[in-house]
Amino acid sequence: MQDPSISYGQRWESYWSTVTRDNTRVVWDAPPKEGVGFDWPNIEAHTNLALPMVHLGCGHGRQTAFLGYHFPRVIGVDVSPSAIERARAENPHERVEYRVLDAFDTDAIAALHEELGDTNIYVRGVMHQLADDQQGPFVAAALRLIGTTGTLSVLELRRGAEQIFFPMVKLGLLPFLRPVLDNGIVPRGITPQRLRDLLDDAQHEVIASVPTVLMRMSLTKSMGFKVPAWHMAIRARSS
Repeated sequence: MQDPSISYGQRWESYWSTVTRDNTRVVWDAPPKEGVGFDWPNIEAHTNLALPMVHLGCGHGRQTAFLGYHFPRVIGVDVSPSAIERARAENPHERVEYRVLDAFDTDAIAALHEELGDTNIYVRGVMHQLADDQQGPFVAAALRLIGTTGTLSVLELRRGAEQIFFPMVKLGLLPFLRPVLDNGIVPRGITPQRLRDLLDDAQHEVIASVPTVLMRMSLTKSMGFKVPAWHMAIRARSS
């Protein structure tokens, strides 16, 4: 059970400090062609590539740098200063900037929208570990940033995947997931319907919702599989 006295940001800063100190593989990390590259056709099909892209929850930026090849400006943001420090050092790109930002800070979100105007938003594997009362504010922040012309692209683990992966940690498999649990980050899963329920149908519409893959994962040298996921694209309704 989570200690309510420890904030969301503190948990993720603790996580990033831990994996950096111990030189542990980052959760859901993969070469971009086996990560965001799987999802790129879904992003490209519904996104105005002339607008900036904000990667919300960018972590150490490995997937974010891929986006730099496709958009004129990319901002990778994360609540953890340690994650952003790694992103700047490990995954620089001439079109990508990394910043510390808390998606629950409404003033910071408003300031970012004022600076950039409408943007595209990419969220990869973030919402499944948010508590129910955090999901609404997180989505509201993303929708504030896309405004009337951007697209929100969400890539999430298929519901039930967490019930498979995290028990495997107790068996000594997938050790890169151990720091997630040790730092009090609880995977809950999220369904496409739950995300739909967080939208105001009068203001936003789902323009695509498809099954996809989060990443390719190897259990052993001879055994690999693709992590099941879903992608949803959301846009403001035209008046």
